[in-house]
Amino acid sequence: MTARTTRRRPIAAATFGAAALGLIAATLPAAPARALDTPIGQLDLYREITIAGTVTGVWGNDFVLEDPSGKVLVHAGPHWYHDVGVKEGDRLTVTGRIAGPNFDATTITWDDGRSFTVRPADGPPPWGGKERERGDRDRGPRHDRPHDGPGPRPAAELDLRVLGERLAAGGYTRITDVDLDRRHISAEAVSRDGLQVELHIDPRSYEVIRERRDDGDRRPDIALDLPALARMLSDRGYATITDVSIDDGLIEVNAVARGNERVELEIDPQTLNILRERRDD
Repeated sequence: MTARTTRRRPIAAATFGAAALGLIAATLPAAPARALDTPIGQLDLYREITIAGTVTGVWGNDFVLEDPSGKVLVHAGPHWYHDVGVKEGDRLTVTGRIAGPNFDATTITWDDGRSFTVRPADGPPPWGGKERERGDRDRGPRHDRPHDGPGPRPAAELDLRVLGERLAAGGYTRITDVDLDRRHISAEAVSRDGLQVELHIDPRSYEVIRERRDDGDRRPDIALDLPALARMLSDRGYATITDVSIDDGLIEVNAVARGNERVELEIDPQTLNILRERRDD
């Protein structure tokens, strides 16, 4: 992806789309009538609130919680520190705080009465600094370390299905370019508030770690359906996907074919038919 000079957009309540706020608003404590006149951008986004819904996707300790008004991605701490045990279909009540376009959990309660404390409501998380105690001195540079725990593995390829679901849960649409390198996944998309943005994504957890406004390009007419593309490539035996982009009206993919040969594919964006396959030397 070509580097661009961009400006960092302010972190404000405007970054939270109607879907995430709809999920949260139903459980906000009652406020005096004058609070209705307070601009959204001035709301206190850091006080604890409670949301409730059904789990529709799980990645380690991160999960999507959905109710009839929308859905939000919930973080429940690193998997190497604890295993929350959330499963798809669980009905949960979650207390926590808004964190960017996502939600940081402090307590999770199942509809059968079970409860899990993720972290204290105040102060640093209990896992803070603990990863260093796991033997960092023997591991070498952070991005070159072998995986040695139950958490997500460093990505050697793109899981387009998971990436697509994670970006959708964060409110991102019209994804047009995805690239994997040693440190992060980069992507271009449209944010909840309709802005063209560049994303840096953690290759272990698929969490968006940085969002920058991209004022340089117009929005493309074609967008990637990552889950559908993932199914098609898997059905045809392609694996180890490292780059997906749109160029000259076609989807271009770098992948490994059945014969363990790295190839470049050109794909019709409407039908997802493979139009051309050539060796990537």
